[in-house]
Amino acid sequence: MITKFISVSVLVLFALTALPVAFAEETTSTPTSTPRTGGPTTDQLACVRTAVEKRETALIATLESFYNAVKAAFETRKTDLLAAWSITDGKERRKARIEAWRKFTKAYKDTRKSHNNTRKEIWKTFGQEAKTCRVPATGESIGLDTAL
Repeated sequence: MITKFISVSVLVLFALTALPVAFAEETTSTPTSTPRTGGPTTDQLACVRTAVEKRETALIATLESFYNAVKAAFETRKTDLLAAWSITDGKERRKARIEAWRKFTKAYKDTRKSHNNTRKEIWKTFGQEAKTCRVPATGESIGLDTAL
């Protein structure tokens, strides 16, 4: 009895899903409605392109500055560690090595903090400039450049 009920239910379900396909009419005419309008104007698009170009150029510049500062921190650390390893007194050598690493760590952290603050400001400025373009949403987000 239950098997018969399941079989009939499956057949009815199949018939109901196939029914719209059987009665569907194929149309070959082109739509009469006009294409969607109301998107950004040419001036708005140009405005956003200018804001994006300015943002990307600034991000590249801050990244170059960040890497140059980090490279300088590594070079200073190298110089300080080589000088430390020239000291014959063990206590003084240890102090010099600890100081070299402390200076490096501080320089690196300060550089990274400055870079992140600059990057956030660049994105903030972009958001303000894009808003003046009067484009509802640019779809741009901080996304991938936050890894640095």
